[in-house]
Amino acid sequence: MTVGRRMAGRVAVITGAACGIGAAPAGRLAAEGAVVVVTDVDDVADEAVAAGIADGSGRAEYVRRDLTSAAGPRLSP
Repeated sequence: MTVGRRMAGRVAVITGAACGIGAAPAGRLAAEGAVVVVTDVDDVADEAVAAGIADGSGRAEYVRRDLTSAAGPRLSP
């Protein structure tokens, strides 16, 4: 399958991106040109996913978020 740039100029926030079902779409969206924000509670694994995307010439950032907590999804102003 040929990878295009159909997500260029967009930001994708992937929750649960530390492994499998979250990591795969994070990589695919980055390959399609999206800036990817990977979120989870596993710092080591998520940083590895973000680094892997960056190594593949994509753009990614890890933000620790626990979406099981009511306070988790809120970003500081």
